[in-house]
Amino acid sequence: MARGPARVFGTLTTYHLAAALDVPAGQLAPVKGGEVLDFGDYTVEVIAAPHNRNRAYSMG
Repeated sequence: MARGPARVFGTLTTYHLAAALDVPAGQLAPVKGGEVLDFGDYTVEVIAAPHNRNRAYSMG
């Protein structure tokens, strides 16, 4: 199995947070949901999982 820098898939928020932590842009892949990612031996279907903050654990 090939090893190297990991790809990071996530929302635009994930993208910006990872970029702020100096993860190279080439490793970042923003997704929204509905995409089907083919990795040869396996396929991943991205699903959107909207969620809200839990007010009981919020800081404001």
